[in-house]
Amino acid sequence: MFSPFLRLFFLFVIGMAFANFTLIPKPLFFWSAVAVAVIMSMDRWSSMSVSIAWSVVIFSGVAAYRRYETTLLWRVLAFFGLISYSLYIWHYMLIEMVGPITSEASIRNPALSAVLFTAFCALFSWISYQLIEKPGQTTLRQWCLDWRKRRQVQLRT
Repeated sequence: MFSPFLRLFFLFVIGMAFANFTLIPKPLFFWSAVAVAVIMSMDRWSSMSVSIAWSVVIFSGVAAYRRYETTLLWRVLAFFGLISYSLYIWHYMLIEMVGPITSEASIRNPALSAVLFTAFCALFSWISYQLIEKPGQTTLRQWCLDWRKRRQVQLRT
């Protein structure tokens, strides 16, 4: 009877944490969220729950350390923001290619495997960003500017 509501209970808990976000020190909330997300990752929670936990970590980290814009945390977040589309596009293919090769190592040390795989995906996505996405954006931007100029000339004549 209440199963649809119970499945969404963790969203209620996260909402309550956000509601109380202004009441507790932000760095404390951030490091607590990191600890919870790491424990959830190691304890084999569902993918959705772990993803939401890490989203809370990113949100709270941005809010907690906003005034430290030159810190390493901001640079890391900016880097992942820059390569996020390439990471989104490539991550599943990389999981399918690298997963069978590293399955035995992943069982023995899942945390190390996750860190190494994340670093590998980030490097691969950065290369993809530099070689495909960035030149494509530049070409498309130039094409749009040229098209706009041609269109303005056509409208004047």
